[in-house]
Amino acid sequence: MPTNFKIARLVLTAGIAIALTACSGIKTFEFPIHGLADQNPNSEGKPSNVQVRVLQICGQTSAEAFRDAVFSSVWRSPVQSEDVDVVGKSRKVNVRPGTTAEVRLEKVPARVTHIGLLALFENPQAGKDRIVLPKGEVEDADFALRGYTIVDRNADGGAGGQQP
Repeated sequence: MPTNFKIARLVLTAGIAIALTACSGIKTFEFPIHGLADQNPNSEGKPSNVQVRVLQICGQTSAEAFRDAVFSSVWRSPVQSEDVDVVGKSRKVNVRPGTTAEVRLEKVPARVTHIGLLALFENPQAGKDRIVLPKGEVEDADFALRGYTIVDRNADGGAGGQQP
């Protein structure tokens, strides 16, 4: 039978572990990506699915490099651009027209400063196939796929969120 001392020590150890986890900066982020009815029209003009990669980016310089990188260098997993520092594997989400994909990033480390989304469109438009936001803003974002563009409908009247 455990003594009161052992029980107290166990409770104290559990409390310290919980406190350290809470203070470590590890956090879960949840946000939607809306597939609009006009997203990614194919050669017949019909909307089609879009694959979106979600990356956890470390640092302002990396966020800027992600925004400016050649598509193929950041689409691959792992990321092939030396200037883009990411944590872990990118997450791939398939977004169908007229639906919403809910994204949940668990245990995002404190060193992650930005979340980047990169969309694989039929006819990508340079600079409109990706969006990057500071991680503190991502849960307030309203991401949508419109035509061949990914936007945050809460930023600049739906134009943007392109600036890290």
